[in-house]
Amino acid sequence: MIKIFTLFLVCVATQANAVNPDNTHKDVDSFLRALHMVETGGRLGPVTGDRGNALGPFQIWKPYYLDAAQKSKGKLNKTYKHVTDYKYAKQVVLWYFYRYEPKALKSGNWETLARLHNAGPAWRKKKKLTDKYWAKVNKHLK
Repeated sequence: MIKIFTLFLVCVATQANAVNPDNTHKDVDSFLRALHMVETGGRLGPVTGDRGNALGPFQIWKPYYLDAAQKSKGKLNKTYKHVTDYKYAKQVVLWYFYRYEPKALKSGNWETLARLHNAGPAWRKKKKLTDKYWAKVNKHLK
């Protein structure tokens, strides 16, 4: 009985920073894999990019991280440097999507989410600038 209870606590603690699954599309992991391939070619760890401004497998900038952390209301409770860990970075990305495009996250509107990830919450004002990025992500979805 103690082993079962311990396993339960580990599972709860592991999921503590997760976005509610009811708010995400069932195929979100496939989309995140495509995003990861476009951002770093699938590399893991402390990958840097954008002249040192982006970090980790999803190339997260610090302001992006701070927006996601604010939306999570303390559920993302590690520092920015932890976005080098794939599982934590994935949660950061999901919280960011949940903050700015919750309907797209729930419905699986990958184009909207890819453009948001690439250009930020004002992506609609510069949609043409995200066309190539969306094409790359979409290619990995097929």
